[in-house]
Amino acid sequence: MKVNVLKTDILFFIISFFVWAQIVFLIHGGYTYFNSPLPSMVKGKSVQSIVNRQTIIRNTLEELQKSLLSKKGPSVERGHILHNIGLLYYDLFKITHKNLLLDSSEYYYSHAINIISDNTRFYYNLGRLYMESKKPDSAKEYYEKSLEIKPDNILALHNLALVNFYEYNDICTAKSLLEKVLNLNPESPVCNYVLGDIYNRKKDYSNAILHYNREIKLIYTYYNNKKKFSIPAYAINLAILRSHYYLFKLYSTALKNKELAKKNLNAYLAIEKKEKLKTDAVNKYYRYWHEKYY
Repeated sequence: MKVNVLKTDILFFIISFFVWAQIVFLIHGGYTYFNSPLPSMVKGKSVQSIVNRQTIIRNTLEELQKSLLSKKGPSVERGHILHNIGLLYYDLFKITHKNLLLDSSEYYYSHAINIISDNTRFYYNLGRLYMESKKPDSAKEYYEKSLEIKPDNILALHNLALVNFYEYNDICTAKSLLEKVLNLNPESPVCNYVLGDIYNRKKDYSNAILHYNREIKLIYTYYNNKKKFSIPAYAINLAILRSHYYLFKLYSTALKNKELAKKNLNAYLAIEKKEKLKTDAVNKYYRYWHEKYY
């Protein structure tokens, strides 16, 4: 009997290690973390690479499902397996954009929380899923639950700030949360961009410019030092793109500095991929300065 238990434990350890390695590869080697913060430097992924990534995820899901069948009844191992299955369904959604995958992810995340109710990451990931599902009330609830367990969870603080500002227009709460993030980690990306938006909305243009420029400097520093972000690629893209864009607008309207306006417009045009948005920005330059950009 002892030998059988030992063999089972060893088998579970091997499977768990394999699954963990696959998830680490998917997260740190893939789209979830942004390796190059300048969108203009990022090459498009080939169809084959996307297919390969989906194959890895589906194979890992199959291994996890098999492992789940061997774990009857509630246990810590079963809770983590359920969560990891939910994470992989979420990753599949991010590749395929099929909403049914979010339903599967929600199912497994929820069952994981029913077993392990004190893991901050479980609540954070469910909050992230609800934002993808366009359910800000539920997202806010689960980010707050994540923070009840770990008040210094930077990602939960950051995302809760975004929900409060962009969904509820609660500027005071959002600002307080972002400042807490920056106190915990002054190099946390995207926070300065959002603070720039907050000050811009309040018409405090000097502070808006200060934070937009801090965001740009931080992202370029990360890029030059080849550091990885803990924030998804699309968020980093948006932060640097919109920081340059709003600096262009502020220097063209409130502060009237043509040199800095053109400098930020140049940077924006070098990053922006959509031709219509680039044309719109160039047309704005003409309206602001009554001269052609080129």
